[in-house]
Parts: sequence; C-alpha cells; structure tokens
Amino acid sequence: MRGYKVPRTCIICGGPTGSREHIFPAALGGRRTNKGIYCGDDNNAYSGLARIISEQLAVFNAMLGVVGDHSDLPTSVTMRDLASGHDIELSSGKVQLRGPHIHSEKTQDGQVVTAVTFNTKEEAEEWKSKLRARGVEVQFVDEGGQDRYHLGTAHKRITLGGTEEGLRSIGYIAQTFFAHSFPDIARQPELQAIKEYTLHNKGSEFVWWDFEPPSDLPSNSFPFGHRVIVGLDADAGTAYARISFFSALNFAVSLATLRVEASRAVITDIDPLANSPPHDIVSRIEDNAIGAVRMPDNLTASLRNAIETGRAQAEIEKLLKRIDHFDRDVAATRIMQQIASANSLPHAERADLFQRVVLEAGECRVLGYFSPADRLRS
Repeated sequence: MRGYKVPRTCIICGGPTGSREHIFPAALGGRRTNKGIYCGDDNNAYSGLARIISEQLAVFNAMLGVVGDHSDLPTSVTMRDLASGHDIELSSGKVQLRGPHIHSEKTQDGQVVTAVTFNTKEEAEEWKSKLRARGVEVQFVDEGGQDRYHLGTAHKRITLGGTEEGLRSIGYIAQTFFAHSFPDIARQPELQAIKEYTLHNKGSEFVWWDFEPPSDLPSNSFPFGHRVIVGLDADAGTAYARISFFSALNFAVSLATLRVEASRAVITDIDPLANSPPHDIVSRIEDNAIGAVRMPDNLTASLRNAIETGRAQAEIEKLLKRIDHFDRDVAATRIMQQIASANSLPHAERADLFQRVVLEAGECRVLGYFSPADRLRS
C-alpha cells in the first residue's frame, strides 16, 4: 500500500511501536500489517474490537470460504436448523451436522443400543474414544449406511452495527487505516476524541450506517471486495472514512474536525478471497476528498428507516444471493473440470465419476434470515 512515511510512535500513548498489527482484521481477509501505528499494549487492547467485527461478519465469510490470515482453514460458523433443532456447521458454502447426533436409544438383549449419526468415520472413532476415556465401553454393531441430511431453514442472528461495540470496531478499522495513510495527522490532538471512543468507549456520534453512499465512487476491484476510504476534506475541515464490507454493507465515519491544507484521500480495496499478497489489495491516492462524509443530524435515522421499510433486510438478502450465484459458478466450473476427461475413462470409472459429481452437486444449501441490527442506539 502507498502512504506517507510512518513515525515509529504509538498513536495512542506515544511510546515505541513495532507490534505489526493488521491494518484490516486478519479474520476478514486482511493480509497486510504495519509496525508503526500501535505499541504492543495498545494493539492488544484493540484485539476485542477486531474479534467483534470478525464474529459479526463470520456467516458471510463462512459462505464464501474466506481463510483468515491467522488460519489455514476456511471460516466456519454454527447455525441452527429451525425445522429439526439440530446445530449445523457452515463452511465454504457447505453444511454438515455439528458433532454426533443421537437419533434413538433402545434396549436389546439387555444392552443399550444407540443410533448415532456421524459426519465421518473419524468423527465416530473420536466419539468412541471419548466415551471410553470416561469409562463407557462402546462397540459399533452396525455401520448403517450413508444418507443425506436435507436442511430446512438455517438461522443465524447477527447484530452488525447494532451495538455500540460493533460501531466502535468499525471506528477502529477507520482509525487504523487513517494512521496508516496519514501518520502525521493521526497523531494530532484533534484525533484524540476518536481514539478515546474506540479504546475507552468515551463519547459517541462517530460511526453510522450509510444506506446512501456516493454514486460516483469507482467500482470495487474485487467481486466481494471490502473497501476503506480515508481522507481529508479541506472545504469542510474534516478527517473522514468510509467502510464497506463485501461491497454491500456500508458505514461512514467522522474522525475529526481540524485544519486541512489540501484535500486528499486514499481508497483501498481488499479481496477477502485472496490467499496471499500481492493480489490481495488495490490502493489508489486521490488529490481530492472523494467520498467525503457529512454527519447527519440523527445517526440512527437512516438505519431505523431502513429496518422499518425492509431495505436493510433487502440489502443483506441481495448480498446472500450474490454469494449463492458466485458459489454456483464455482461449483459449475469444478464439475466441468471433473467431467472433462470422462470420455477417456472405462465405463465403470466413468459411472463412478458421474455418481460422485451428482452427490457432491446435491449438497444442501443454506438459506438464512439475518438482521443488520436488532437494537438501535438511543
């Protein structure tokens, strides 16, 4: 990423830096770090906010199969099948029962026979070992057969931006990006108020949902790209930020009122599906206050209206449909690659291949109902 030369002092306490913090949360696909923003103690103090925003967006990460920078596996999330009451695990757009599921128990010839569903044989052996460790002897008497679990409606409740901590976590991202792009200005006293808000929850009126982002912003460089815009507006005398998750969920941030000599902005698009640099981000510098924000009189009015009119739900459902279409395209490409050489296979192997492809293509899909916020700030 391009930016100014970074002073080696913590923007919070002024002490030496070097903690190599992620400028965008690692769990959301952020791959880049900066050692010149926070000291170790203050970086650790912000870990809770980074975790909050990651948890609130985990269901979308799980559907897309996003692999966090601190993980080797795609994000997974537990959901509840409303029809059966079973907990299921969603990852990379696929679902499976979460852990063994006991169907029934009966006594047969003086022995208790329990019917249990497992996702894999390895899971069955692990379950058996855990019971034996507790002194319960288990013997498998019938492996049964493979079957498919048909999922009903899966439910996962999220409160993105619906709590003060959620909004503070977005403010933290904006603050960190601003310090990365404008390190000298980030250390000015006018930025102290946003720091007190993000670190100590002092004050308010910094972050809000934005359902009317500027129409003249350039398109995101990635299909499900996150975007962070940080800038200086000389006309209004403000430092500002815009945060967009998955090119769908938009927030605006007022960082400070201060003297600005010249307008300037940095636009950064982050690809959560990229596994590593250098193709994980696209960044550009603008010599104007592109995407400048104006704080509304009531920060919750647009969200309240969006919830009451159903627009908030519609925006999230639109994102879910985009993810579903993307996943189907990926699946179609995978299927075509699998069957490309089918004509050269012996008949038996070709039949096995087609059966496997059909079974994999029949994996259950998840339809979830989500709310962007079930609580408004007063």
